[in-house]
Amino acid sequence: PPRAMMTPRFSGQPHVVRARMPFASNGTGEFIAKWSLTADSQALLLSLDPAVQRKVMSEFAPRDASRDANSIFCKFAQGVSSREAGATSSKAFIARWSLGPEAQALFCSLSPDAQRRVRQEFSPRDQSSDCNAIFMKFAQGVQRSTLMGVQAGGQGGKGSWRHRPY
Repeated sequence: PPRAMMTPRFSGQPHVVRARMPFASNGTGEFIAKWSLTADSQALLLSLDPAVQRKVMSEFAPRDASRDANSIFCKFAQGVSSREAGATSSKAFIARWSLGPEAQALFCSLSPDAQRRVRQEFSPRDQSSDCNAIFMKFAQGVQRSTLMGVQAGGQGGKGSWRHRPY
């Protein structure tokens, strides 16, 4: 039988409802009950990859545990999920292009925005040969343009190096 869990009523007071879906023995039900997660927060938690779910449940610790934690939980879980997805896509990118240690180090040293831009825009003409040298030049160019954009007070990206008089 499904476990009981705490969810807030419309009046703001928690009440016990029957879970519609059974929870794995990974402590998800206990976590939901501990933080009185709403249906939206529960759906978010249950939609996460199991590894991300475990990370969220082990690291979530709001400062003020006496207040409703749902909005803080949702922001936290989305942030963890986003970071994990970025790390996964970075690993896939490195594997796709067979980047060597030097190219990997350069890629990892880039800001998250620069890494995203490199992942989206890097596409050498000859994809069958070693592309480490081409990648290094491309990534260094992205890094320079990102730094110039920040120094000029811009957001980085195309045209960010241009002078903005106002």
